[in-house]
Amino acid sequence: AAQALERAAARGDSLTAAATAAARAASDGAEVTKDLEPKIGRASWIAERARGNIDAGAYAVAVIAAAIAATIS
Repeated sequence: AAQALERAAARGDSLTAAATAAARAASDGAEVTKDLEPKIGRASWIAERARGNIDAGAYAVAVIAAAIAATIS
């Protein structure tokens, strides 16, 4: 999400477009966590059973980024 925001800023995109790009990247990144197996943190004790579920922290960042983008729009 941060890299998407930086790229949008470097291109001179509007704040709305940059925030939307960051929110989209955060959502995409959260989806990728479904395929990961946690090694540390609260979910590590369920390891393989956590696979297939989006990481809660990544999901929270995606929700926050989406809310920021919606507010700016």
